[in-house]
Amino acid sequence: MTKLSCVKNGEKLVFETGDIIFKEGEEGDVAYIIEQGSVQLTKKLKTKVSVVEILRDGAFALPPLIDNFPRQYTATARQHTILSVITRECFEKRFNSCDPAIQAVVHYLTRSLRQATERLMNGGVIEHKRGDMR
Repeated sequence: MTKLSCVKNGEKLVFETGDIIFKEGEEGDVAYIIEQGSVQLTKKLKTKVSVVEILRDGAFALPPLIDNFPRQYTATARQHTILSVITRECFEKRFNSCDPAIQAVVHYLTRSLRQATERLMNGGVIEHKRGDMR
């Protein structure tokens, strides 16, 4: 686990170039908003580590707060980076107050994102059975 065991919602964390924010496979109990700097997301593939995305703004690391699965990527600061923290408690409070239809859409999108990532990793196609999209 990273240094985030006791963070508060909205707390600012500072990372320097090359600092690992979190690692692929870790439990995800917080998400982040990029206030300054940039973050590189990488994914372990069969024979190499691949850069998946470079983020310069917005929120990231939300799926584990939604579906409780481990992190799919490693996040590394590309430069001096300041992140605001979104705690699981704060996220769940806001998310659970949303309309159930919105919650269902977000769960569907999160599942689709994870499946697309697996498909890209394995070079295969995911076949959905009838009723899987609910």
